[in-house]
Amino acid sequence: MQTMCSSLSFSRYLLIISLVLFILEHGALSDDSEKKQGPPPVPVRVAAVQKQMVSQQLSLVGTAEAIATSTVAAEVSGVDEYFLAKEGDFVKKGEHLVRLRSTGLKIRLKGAKAAKEKIKANL
Repeated sequence: MQTMCSSLSFSRYLLIISLVLFILEHGALSDDSEKKQGPPPVPVRVAAVQKQMVSQQLSLVGTAEAIATSTVAAEVSGVDEYFLAKEGDFVKKGEHLVRLRSTGLKIRLKGAKAAKEKIKANL
């Protein structure tokens, strides 16, 4: 009876150990299967770098619009001689944008000075 009892406890002990090992191994397998359930690896291609001219052109139809607009006015009238700022340039307040042709103004200034000198001379 004692041998039967000891063989029964040994078989129970062996059964418990095998169940524990099975559960541990099954848990380890389930961890691997959970890791493999993510997205498949992305195929990657590698190529050597080449320096060359690219001649592809893309023509698109669209409308461009300025974010802000400004009205620019001159203190005196005149003909534009030279543009100091180009369209799209950033300019600060008080910065010159255009140089006006001043020959007409210079002639009028000389005439005004001559008239002043004539008035002085008459006095």
